[in-house]
Amino acid sequence: MATIVCHRTAETKDVGASQYRVYDVVDGQQRLTTLILLLKSIELALPESSEDRADLAKTLVKRDGHLILLQTNNANEFNFNRFIREGVTPTRAEIETHADRNLASAIRECMNFVKSWTVDREILSLMRLVLHRLGFVVFDTEDSRIVYTIFEVLNSRGLVVDWLDKTKSVLMGRMYEMSESSSATEAEIEALQGVWGKIYREIAKEDVPGDEVLRITATLYYPGQGKPRSAEDSLDLLRAECRSFERPRQMSMRLLDVAQKLAELYASPHLGPVTEILHARLLAVAIKSAPGVNDGEREKLLEQWERVTFRIFGLYDKDSRTKVGDYVRIASKIVTQDIEMRTYNQIMTGLQDLGHEYPIEDALDEWSTEDCYDHPEETRYLLWSYEEYLARRLMHEHPVRLNVVYKTGT
Repeated sequence: MATIVCHRTAETKDVGASQYRVYDVVDGQQRLTTLILLLKSIELALPESSEDRADLAKTLVKRDGHLILLQTNNANEFNFNRFIREGVTPTRAEIETHADRNLASAIRECMNFVKSWTVDREILSLMRLVLHRLGFVVFDTEDSRIVYTIFEVLNSRGLVVDWLDKTKSVLMGRMYEMSESSSATEAEIEALQGVWGKIYREIAKEDVPGDEVLRITATLYYPGQGKPRSAEDSLDLLRAECRSFERPRQMSMRLLDVAQKLAELYASPHLGPVTEILHARLLAVAIKSAPGVNDGEREKLLEQWERVTFRIFGLYDKDSRTKVGDYVRIASKIVTQDIEMRTYNQIMTGLQDLGHEYPIEDALDEWSTEDCYDHPEETRYLLWSYEEYLARRLMHEHPVRLNVVYKTGT
């Protein structure tokens, strides 16, 4: 089952007379998690009175409910722990994030696999195979300084590893390299772990791609290209920029801020037609982060971004090669507070200029002859926006009447 990389911590867990050493899993979390889910599925498939079931249950959950074999600190920790302890699968109401959906899907697939296995084979043959035939090459180290270097080396072998995981490893490694005292290092590591816990919770809410968080952060804060940076280029840039002990934490905070802004965009279903383009999302994140505007001005800027983006990529049906440089340059100038893009009026003018070549009158003339069934998402967005406009106009003209309608619930 390939290599598992662990950091042997000084922490131990006592359960009765037994004592267990705590290891942090650096590489191999997904394989171990899936294997534990499979073992639990096997346990649930065994007869309730079976000694094998009781033995397997004791392997997965020690006395007093301790999950010694594997503990997670992910966004779906509650659902995972409950399934391992009680065999309860998440209900639809309990599936709130994309991480929850992934976990529920993994549980379902493991249970279906066990069920299919027992069609023409006994369940104990699967249990014996998992317990006695599967093997890992385990590498563990007590030296915190080399843990993240090992992770980076192992995952440079062409394996599919999320770019955000690689970024965390690089920033942690650079922090260790530049540390001068163990006490300062431990405090900084604890702070970094807290920031990265928040990052993973944010992207789990709406399945935000990790490489996108990395690319947008590097493109916004380190301008110089006329297009979004690649994930590899972004990671190399962040590694090179870590020139001081504090920089990894500062960069992690920027990544967290971008992750939060992207999660907000992904959470708005009606914005689909204006968030399909990467450089459009990048500009929206920049506007949400603009330091020189108040909340009211920010809302108006986002409305203008939404209108001009829908006009270009929705009504005019332009592809993702359109206006890349213009979107990226405006976004970078906003975030870096360039003298040309510091005020509300400057940013608004820049957004309006984006759509100068695509007048709304021509777009609507052409759209009126289109078959709406050929453009379902754009049509839905257009009708949604028109309904919002009518509601705002009615609110302005008849505020008392709308208040009465709202209170009566009719």
